[in-house]
Amino acid sequence: LRQLFLTLASVFHLITNRPLLRLLLTALFHPMAPEASGETMIRAKPDVACSGPDGKLYVRVDEPTVPNLTSITDDKSMYLFGKVTGQRGAAASSSAGDQCVFVLSPVLADVLENQASGSASFIARTRPNPYRRSILACLAEAGDIAGLRNLSVLAMDAALSRFDGKFVCDMLFGTGMKNFSNDIPMDERRLDTKRVHKMHDRGMGGRASVQSRRSLQPASPGGVQNFVAEVVASLCVGVVNTTSRWKGVRVLEYDKIAAHALLCAIRDNPRALQMTAKLIERRRSQTASFMSQLPSLIDKTPVTRLSGEFRVGTSAQKSIPEDDEQRLGLLMNRIFYERHGKDNASVIEGLVRTRSGPDTGNRLIAISQESSFDDISPRICNSEMKSDPDVSDELASLEIAKTCAASHLHLDALCNLIQDLAATNGNALKNRKLTEYAFTSSGQVINFAGSYEKELRRSLYASISQSIVTTIVEDQETDSSHHRDKGLPEAGSVVGLVGRTAFPCVCEVPAANAKLFTDEAACVVAEGVKWQSLYLVFLGRYMVLAEPEKGGSGGNGRIITACSLSKLNVEKDVQNEDSGSPARRLLLSHDWYEKMPPSLFLLEEKPCDKILGPFACVQSYRSCMDLWFEDENAADRAFKIIDTKLTKSRSRRGNRIREKLSDDDIYSGLVPEKNAY
Repeated sequence: LRQLFLTLASVFHLITNRPLLRLLLTALFHPMAPEASGETMIRAKPDVACSGPDGKLYVRVDEPTVPNLTSITDDKSMYLFGKVTGQRGAAASSSAGDQCVFVLSPVLADVLENQASGSASFIARTRPNPYRRSILACLAEAGDIAGLRNLSVLAMDAALSRFDGKFVCDMLFGTGMKNFSNDIPMDERRLDTKRVHKMHDRGMGGRASVQSRRSLQPASPGGVQNFVAEVVASLCVGVVNTTSRWKGVRVLEYDKIAAHALLCAIRDNPRALQMTAKLIERRRSQTASFMSQLPSLIDKTPVTRLSGEFRVGTSAQKSIPEDDEQRLGLLMNRIFYERHGKDNASVIEGLVRTRSGPDTGNRLIAISQESSFDDISPRICNSEMKSDPDVSDELASLEIAKTCAASHLHLDALCNLIQDLAATNGNALKNRKLTEYAFTSSGQVINFAGSYEKELRRSLYASISQSIVTTIVEDQETDSSHHRDKGLPEAGSVVGLVGRTAFPCVCEVPAANAKLFTDEAACVVAEGVKWQSLYLVFLGRYMVLAEPEKGGSGGNGRIITACSLSKLNVEKDVQNEDSGSPARRLLLSHDWYEKMPPSLFLLEEKPCDKILGPFACVQSYRSCMDLWFEDENAADRAFKIIDTKLTKSRSRRGNRIREKLSDDDIYSGLVPEKNAY
């Protein structure tokens, strides 16, 4: 089967003979098929010459086409050669001399050209296509032959992407074929198709004297042919694979080529779009529920070599928190926000935004990719190299979790696009290729054809849900449990210091932030550097630096800067311990996906967009600030409290993501069984 799928993918990518490709698509994917034995065949001498418009003889050649770029239109015309010319005979007859023998060409051409007529005689002279069913089974197979899925996806996408949407729908869904279940006796309509008049199913040809009732009656209960459902269901399963690779924990793997094949199949069929929207929405809910449980699954693995640092991931907190919710929240936070893997990027940094116009908050991700001949070798390797990663390496474990999280975001964006298509009967894709476009949630369509690298031109982009952007990218607390959070405190507002833990500290004042301070008496200039006395306090999930209120009693402070604790990192400056001064310094850094850092923080590098065609990649920007304390005891106390609070803040952020993902929990089948460990 592997060789078969590799051959089929190569044929559709490389061969340009349109009639041959039409026949091959018909043989593989049409719901009905002829029998190979006992059929009429044609023998004819090679027909290599033809008469041109000027009456001269020319060598017959195919029309020039460009593989993967030119769609074969809705044209079912065939060569007369191999169809009606030459001598007819039985398929078992032997060919003579240099004659060409066409065994299935006549009957396949009949299926191709006449299926839209939907006549009862046509249905009766065919049988359910076994090749189609085998390919669809491989797309959705989760058993021992799961390695075939990658190759079957490649072959199917190579086939479907060569033809326009209407032709694909005609072939896959049997468009125009009528339902003749009412012609079947009542006592036979609900029987298994393999038990109904089995001996009368003689395929297509002139020898069958009895119409095939097996062909008339579909496999589905109640006598309703549903060719659309079997194709859509198989492709939807293939879009997200769930292969077990790490201690029984399922790994979600999104297949962009399978998504492209799905869009090729459904784009011009309203019924298929509606059905796909429901199935993909359910699949999205399943993956969301799985992601909400993934930290718990990782935490329960009996791998003692997983360190406390893996489960926590902060600079100081090395021990594993006893509180389950805090521990699982920290795990989820690391999955989405920590940089790891070969690309040294977080899950969030796999998103992009549009470069043109103002930032509307849309965050996009690639949802599909058209296959090419160059994809064959990587697919072979991917299907044969499914070994478990080294579980002793925590980075490998994080990479698995990152793959699952990214797969959910891909599926979320695909689901959003398909739901929009289903609501408009596919208008957004009318007269458009399934590559080189981006669809935003605000309705904007971006065409980036022809001007960027090949990998980008094969892709289709769509927006992820705004609720995910709000929760994960913008880090906003929207759930009712945090209803008292009023957002980031504004600079210049007054904060009460009485009853709060406040740490006196000193920081350097950058020239750009000098205007934020009002109490000149609290400033000291030494060797050309301006220093300001401040109080470090905490307001909910925010760290605040405030100057004493000028002219006040000391009970209030005026906010100079504030930032979210979950975006901070803190370290001790061990190099300053031998300086001879009792003062000690804490090194604060702020990492987030915004170019503008909080006040008093200085960017390590000048912000520069990472460009990907018409997009700018979402990327994290790091800024730093030094806080000085009176002595080592003061610095140590501040360090412990800051580290504890930022750990709790990160845990709350991770748990907010878990709650969001579990909101629409219709989970089934993705989590390993209890004894899987």
